[in-house]
Amino acid sequence: MCVRRCWGSAKRGLFKYGFAFAGANAYRVSKIVSVRELMDSLKAEWSAAQARWTGTEDEVEAQLG
Repeated sequence: MCVRRCWGSAKRGLFKYGFAFAGANAYRVSKIVSVRELMDSLKAEWSAAQARWTGTEDEVEAQLG
């Protein structure tokens, strides 16, 4: 089976007939989420971090240690 057909199968979720690449930390994945879910989660985490880190530059430096 050619590589192009394997990639097409993987894209359609047919991993029995395809393959996907994974990095060294792939074992840490606990679930697969959509890009939308990932971006929403990252935005929420960023907003929460910004709320915690408001202050002067000196205050932020002091919090960072």
